[in-house]
Amino acid sequence: AVSTMDAGVGGKPLRRVRTYHRTTLRILSLSKEEDGSGRDVPNLLPVAPTWAPAGCSHYVGAVQSSRPLSAKSARGRQISLQVAFMEPNGLRHRECKIHNAVRKNTDKEEVTGVAFNLEGDLLAVTSRVTSSNDAAFHWRLQYGKVQFYHRSNYHWYLKYELRYNGLSPAVVSAVKFSDEDPYNIVVALVGQGGDALEWREYTFRWESSTVHYLDDRSQTSSSVLAMVIDGKKLNFTPFDKSIIPPP
Repeated sequence: AVSTMDAGVGGKPLRRVRTYHRTTLRILSLSKEEDGSGRDVPNLLPVAPTWAPAGCSHYVGAVQSSRPLSAKSARGRQISLQVAFMEPNGLRHRECKIHNAVRKNTDKEEVTGVAFNLEGDLLAVTSRVTSSNDAAFHWRLQYGKVQFYHRSNYHWYLKYELRYNGLSPAVVSAVKFSDEDPYNIVVALVGQGGDALEWREYTFRWESSTVHYLDDRSQTSSSVLAMVIDGKKLNFTPFDKSIIPPP
């Protein structure tokens, strides 16, 4: 899969994602919307597309913005980002909303990469944050972030976020999931001056627990309350009142 900027598409430059056969280099697909209109997927960003493991309904993920990025738009309302997924035929199908959570309005965040784990149910999104000390955009600090999204019921939940903005800020240069343990990942870091290199290894585990709560009306205890973390939100589903997929 290759992301390129094509000139003269409808009179304007347009970024596209093409996939090629690995041996013959024959083009297999081109990024298009899934509504049958034949329109190109708009506002793709210059981030290398990532491959999902075998068995997933989608197999390429590319970063997309809600509108074109420019100096003018950067000064306006916040632009939302997402990882758009492409099927083998090149059609865009579903997405993972990226949670942008910078501490100050003057901070600038740029997505630098995405990666799937071995099972295709965990997605790592890396970004670089440039923090300024005032509204005049006098940049003073850069640090890296890694967000981890977990897929369940056709939705991607933000489960964890790593920020390297401590006493020794560092930028994320690469991430690599293990080829054996789908929930093990190595993060490579580069110090502010580029003279300090470091790698850290993380292992994620999910442990569910039973929550008992008391119904105010019937005064009975129930243990059918499901809770799911999604970024800053905690979603609840009481299964004794509603039979729907978890939140």
